[in-house]
Amino acid sequence: MLTLALFDCARIHLQTTVTMPYPIANLAYGLRCRLHDLAEHLERYNLQIAAGAPSICPPIQVVQRKHTINFVRENGTLMLKGRNKTSRRVILKKDSLVYAKDFAFLNLNSDDLESPVLKDLHVIPKLLTFVECDSSNNFFERVQTIFPCATNIFIGDMPGFTLTGLFNTFPKLEKLRLLLLPDVPKTWLTELLPFSGRLSSLMIEYCSDILNDTTCDQLVAFLKAQKPGFRLEVDEFTASKEHSRELISGLKKKLPYTKKDKPVAATNIVMHTYCMNCEFITFYLP
Repeated sequence: MLTLALFDCARIHLQTTVTMPYPIANLAYGLRCRLHDLAEHLERYNLQIAAGAPSICPPIQVVQRKHTINFVRENGTLMLKGRNKTSRRVILKKDSLVYAKDFAFLNLNSDDLESPVLKDLHVIPKLLTFVECDSSNNFFERVQTIFPCATNIFIGDMPGFTLTGLFNTFPKLEKLRLLLLPDVPKTWLTELLPFSGRLSSLMIEYCSDILNDTTCDQLVAFLKAQKPGFRLEVDEFTASKEHSRELISGLKKKLPYTKKDKPVAATNIVMHTYCMNCEFITFYLP
């Protein structure tokens, strides 16, 4: 009980400062080892970094860093591989904490998530990628148990995917990129309104004509409902040429804009046009 109390104190303290409280660093060695056993992998690492030495809860937490880890089926076998098809298998050290730029699920279904490959996986990805996977809520819910703190997600070529299900499953989601989704509902703006203020960026590419039923006023209202600095980026395939021109013309009358694709501090929407030079127009809230 004493160790649990000490661990809880350390966890609360780490939320407010990186300076470790005096008593923990001076605990008996056995108690500090017990603290290591009680903590999660990331908590151990944070404790050791905050203390400046692994002696706070020995032994040292092993950390691996990977660019991309793909969870795939190859020749009937589920495995972890590197960023390319020709990459070798990714071998993770037992009990290690892994930082990855991208962890991708490729052409998988819910049953695949029961694979022993994912058992005791301790990976912290900057980006979570799904391509040609099962788009059911059950699939995403199972993934969420593996990556409960996912904030940045990419989804490509997954018919049947729903925005509401995704946001309900990943409550910490901040950045979302959608690619080649043939059946995104034309009511996607309305679907996202209950989650206003959560996203910092939304990119939509090759999702045909999803803006065709959207008005200029609806886009402006959507932007105003987001948190400051939010960025929506859509390409030239999200609306027909005629409707795209109508939206751009209407937005020019309502919002300031720039014809450069550069970071804007204010909440903004970046629209790609049909020009051969792939011109960008960024509209932003005043």
